[in-house]
Amino acid sequence: SLATHMRYAIPGGAIDAAAAEIAKELLHVLPPPQAEDLRAHLIPLAVGTAGLDVLFVIDTTGSMGEDIAEAVRFAKNNARTINSLGGRVALVAYRDAGDAYTARLVTDFTTDVDAFATQLDGLVALGGGDGPEALFHALMTGFNEVSWRNGATKAAVVLTDAGFHNPDRVDGTTLPQVVTRALEIDPVNVYP
Repeated sequence: SLATHMRYAIPGGAIDAAAAEIAKELLHVLPPPQAEDLRAHLIPLAVGTAGLDVLFVIDTTGSMGEDIAEAVRFAKNNARTINSLGGRVALVAYRDAGDAYTARLVTDFTTDVDAFATQLDGLVALGGGDGPEALFHALMTGFNEVSWRNGATKAAVVLTDAGFHNPDRVDGTTLPQVVTRALEIDPVNVYP
């Protein structure tokens, strides 16, 4: 019947549970890159009373040359999912001390995923020089410069191939300072 057919789309319903169970089984047989993509989609997204705010923090140093396209694709795909849940996305690009820029807010929170995708397409991997990068400076830039909503579930998703300086060589930020600031903002959950 039509009434039964309309029950397929119930969020968190039996169809969603079955799809999640199938996805978990596929993790054991897929090649590592595809399994990692699938694993990222299995993270449950809890939407706060004011929605969902997700900040993408992307490493754009030279070592990301082979990975920047994948980072951009990942952010684009997830931006669409976040938007479908009524969420907003923002973007910070970062490099390291001594580069043309160390961390910059590319776009504040938006629901315009096409404009967000255009900003992602403009990212270029250059600079760097040593292994660790200015991640703590980048996180603090995002934490302090974007317009977080009160009551929204907040996340920062870090896409990088490198570690971080502790303390940061740009502004001296340390891991405890990043943690403290993330907690002050309602908190912001950081997913590397």
